[in-house]
Amino acid sequence: MNNTVKLFASLLVATSLSACTVLRGESDLGHYVDDSDLTLRVKQKLVQNDQVSATRIYVETNSGNVILSGFVKNQTQADVALKAAQSTHGVKKVYNKLVIMPNEEQK
Repeated sequence: MNNTVKLFASLLVATSLSACTVLRGESDLGHYVDDSDLTLRVKQKLVQNDQVSATRIYVETNSGNVILSGFVKNQTQADVALKAAQSTHGVKKVYNKLVIMPNEEQK
């Protein structure tokens, strides 16, 4: 899958997940826009990094706090994803809920 398709898929997922929060009334529109932007920028860093499978890592953002979840092959991939999120301007804190599955086939 080329990077353009990965980025488009990431944008679609990020927008869908973030929209749910606003529709439930958990945040105002300003927070929604800021969080969506952070989610997009973190996902972009993951897509551009060949050391991780961005399609297997999910990014959620709430009030500048980022949650990484999904599957990686090893600790190195988890560390790379964590550093990518932490180095994104505007991110307050990153919660790493990535699961290491060394025998999992990464798609």
